[in-house]
Amino acid sequence: MKNPIKYPSYKDSEVEWLHEIPSHWKIVKAKRIFHEISIKNHPNEPLLAATQTKGVILKSLYENTTVTATKNFETLKFVRKGDFVISLRSFQGGIEYAHYQGIISPAYTILEPQEKVVHNYYRYLLKSKHYISGLTLLVTGIREGQNIDTGKFKDSFLPLPDKEEQTAIAAFLDFKIAKIDRFIRKKKQLIKLLNEQKAAIINDAVTGKINCLNNCQNQDLQDEKITQDLNQMSESGFTRFEDKQDVVKSCKSYNPQNPDSDRKMKPSGIEWLGDIPEHWEVIKLTGVCGFVRGNSSFKKDELLSEGKYVALQYGKTYKVDEVDEKYQFYVNDEFFKDSQIVNYGDVIIISTSETIEDLGHSVFYNRLDLGLLGGEQILIRPKIEKVLGKYLLYSSKVFAKELKKYATGVKVYRFNISDIRTICTPVPSIEEQQQIVSYIEKETAKLNQTISTIKKEIALVEEYKTALIAEAVTGKIDVREYCLNQDVEGLEDEQDFEEETAYVNENDDLTLAAEMEGDYGT
Repeated sequence: MKNPIKYPSYKDSEVEWLHEIPSHWKIVKAKRIFHEISIKNHPNEPLLAATQTKGVILKSLYENTTVTATKNFETLKFVRKGDFVISLRSFQGGIEYAHYQGIISPAYTILEPQEKVVHNYYRYLLKSKHYISGLTLLVTGIREGQNIDTGKFKDSFLPLPDKEEQTAIAAFLDFKIAKIDRFIRKKKQLIKLLNEQKAAIINDAVTGKINCLNNCQNQDLQDEKITQDLNQMSESGFTRFEDKQDVVKSCKSYNPQNPDSDRKMKPSGIEWLGDIPEHWEVIKLTGVCGFVRGNSSFKKDELLSEGKYVALQYGKTYKVDEVDEKYQFYVNDEFFKDSQIVNYGDVIIISTSETIEDLGHSVFYNRLDLGLLGGEQILIRPKIEKVLGKYLLYSSKVFAKELKKYATGVKVYRFNISDIRTICTPVPSIEEQQQIVSYIEKETAKLNQTISTIKKEIALVEEYKTALIAEAVTGKIDVREYCLNQDVEGLEDEQDFEEETAYVNENDDLTLAAEMEGDYGT
């Protein structure tokens, strides 16, 4: 479908978010398509969770944290597979489709589709960006109390193509989205492997397993080959690399030629650290830095795009490795606490997380203006006569694995400031720390560039995916013939998308779909 086809004729839907629709489509009130049901007294059914990214799924499969009922299961609402659920957050992310049967919060509205509709078509429609934009007209309440007014929803208008056409649109999107998601998964696998390569470089550098001075002097000889290999990995989208070992072997950016055969080592006395260079020290963190527990009270919805202080809210900091000028979240004097000031060179450790992987994530504060430390984080401030801030950052990437051993909790994991005080770290001279930092940054620069490029590719394809769904379900493109002629075996086709070179017109979804279709060959 490199050249999207429009329907022969259109008419004004008189619905603000829908605009024009094919002339033969109907517009009906939502209450003609869905019936509200409220069935209770099914205490033995499994608990469900309504999620914006996965729909309505078993609560046991949901990785995030939600309040779990411990009694009065009889009051929970019964949901069948194929029903739709209006949750308290549906005004932000659309109406959710139930992939499982079970029971859910009585505060939610359960919608049962009528026989004349194809569930899968409305699963796409009610999560499309055009429809979500129109939900603002159905919202009642303010701020935290906002939710969709069920009465307004029932009286709102939805498109109703004939059942055969609903089936065709849903089949088209199933095929396209499966192919796009395969592409994204492969790109994310490649990012994971490149991050593992970065971790190996950092680990060997800060634990003294490699002489960074020698490697920095020899590395220039490999740079051209490194760039070629990384570019090939990104362009191939993994098609040339059959397994992890092939990928790592092809990534030549970390390839020490045993430079330390004459370097004297000694036992560190720390199991996870192993041997270290003879002239290095092993010191508890308390000997090289100070500690601050974050307790500023600002919340995510109180952050500003401009302000007096940089707001280090953990929901934002865990997503970055460095807080620099690109980080644009601020607060003003009402949140100022002298004890919570963050300065250039400080390192922030995430001490609470919903996933064990993000626990202990560390961030370098690379700004000259003052920051304020939010809750669920611990600041470690280097004593400049003992340790460089950047070296401390890279050391924290290694000892974070030890911090995870202190983790408590089931759905939310955390460690305490007393735990981090027990951690030891290898400490070479300030001069050698600087060499290590320079080596790591040189070695990881190409990896970071490749990761950044891949992330941009993923974001562009995600944008295309969103636009394609919106265009198909609202009739802006005609996919009927495509679906009729599509070979079902194509679903198993593992051909990757080609590198994106199209200019994306963000203001024209149909143009976006057409350009992306052509360049990605979908």
